Amino acid sequence: LKALARDPDDRFDSAKDFLAAWKKSLAEQIEVITSSRKSPLPKSKAGAQFADLPPDLQQALESPFSGLREGAISDLNGLLYDSDPGLANAAYTALRQLGADESKSVSEAATKSLTIYDRAQHKLKLTALYEQAQMAIQTEDWEDAQVVLEELLQEDADYKDAAENLKGVETKLKVEQLYAQAEEHLNAEQWQ
Repeated sequence: LKALARDPDDRFDSAKDFLAAWKKSLAEQIEVITSSRKSPLPKSKAGAQFADLPPDLQQALESPFSGLREGAISDLNGLLYDSDPGLANAAYTALRQLGADESKSVSEAATKSLTIYDRAQHKLKLTALYEQAQMAIQTEDWEDAQVVLEELLQEDADYKDAAENLKGVETKLKVEQLYAQAEEHLNAEQWQ
């Protein structure tokens, strides 16, 4: 307000005076904020926990400002899909930690992010299992198809046509078993 005063005599004498006043005010505001809130993690824990993340992201996560922590969530989202598993795991761990953040907006954003990621991963897993089962069916590897379809149905009992495929595979396995028993019986009779 002093820098924008209508009367020039009420303004700062120089830019240097303005900068000094601005720094003092900012330092006071930071002191009030940091002294009135708890840190999201003890510094020793935070540094170790976020060690695999880029330094600027570590600083944002350890910041006393919830806005910085909330802003870091989008960066963590991108790292979830990183080809480096250590980095992806560190991002996932950081989001889990932020899910318990004292700032409601931070915890809600982190929880939402993890929910979306977990759902996407679950869908990818289901798709991969279904494709593996279809490949086993096409190659007539009935035992593998059965194992994979059973796992798929444990994950999602209503996934596409997996239940019908499993019934068909079990029928094929029974037919193969009966055929093998009949062949074994015929071979035994021939040797007698």
